[in-house]
Amino acid sequence: IVAGMFHGTLTFGGTTLTNTDTDTPPYGSLMPVHDIFVAKLLRNGTWEWALQLDVSESMGIYLKDIEVDSDGNVFIVGSCKSTITYGSETSDCDGGYNNYNEVMIAKANSDGTWDWVEYASGNGIDNGYGLTVDDEGSAYLTGVFGGSSSGGIFYGGTVSFGSYSLGPTSTGGAGQHTGTYRTFVAKIDGDGDWQWASRAGTGYHMDSQGNDLALDGLGGLYVIGSFDAPNSN
Repeated sequence: IVAGMFHGTLTFGGTTLTNTDTDTPPYGSLMPVHDIFVAKLLRNGTWEWALQLDVSESMGIYLKDIEVDSDGNVFIVGSCKSTITYGSETSDCDGGYNNYNEVMIAKANSDGTWDWVEYASGNGIDNGYGLTVDDEGSAYLTGVFGGSSSGGIFYGGTVSFGSYSLGPTSTGGAGQHTGTYRTFVAKIDGDGDWQWASRAGTGYHMDSQGNDLALDGLGGLYVIGSFDAPNSN
């Protein structure tokens, strides 16, 4: 399985994907819109299928990781802030607060059809970075969620994975960008239903983010990431 982002035309055997969209963001000039592609190559070098996640805005979607489960279903994770079309379905990744990014995860079936796309949204910048899957067809994802600031006042970040909400990242005040970003880990099942969500990271002036994760086959889930103190003085 191969996945990436493109603008223009891509041909995978007998399947051609086309994206000629452009967009003018509020703060810039005319830009190309990049879509996501996912394609399957057989061991004999023949392309079996190719899919496209079509978005409506420049910088409207980002792909960060891809995994395949034991049944051949494909999961991708990243972030978005655009209307997304997958197959015959359209959904709105509205970017949450101030059109910041939302976490996005999508599943494609082994036969080359889109199954679902789901989002986690909050009041700040939310990004999905890493992904893994278990033997039951569930996916685990990690990344970062953050708050926002206005007029020198910091607002602690929250994010919701269905009915599971995390946050706030901090209760900072004027001039305090404290604990701006926090790590999240969440589980979603093969039907696209969120199962749980958890956060990591505490303390003033401390950021953290999850970059990737792995299962050990015995029920353990391991997360790797980073933390720092961007505003420690």
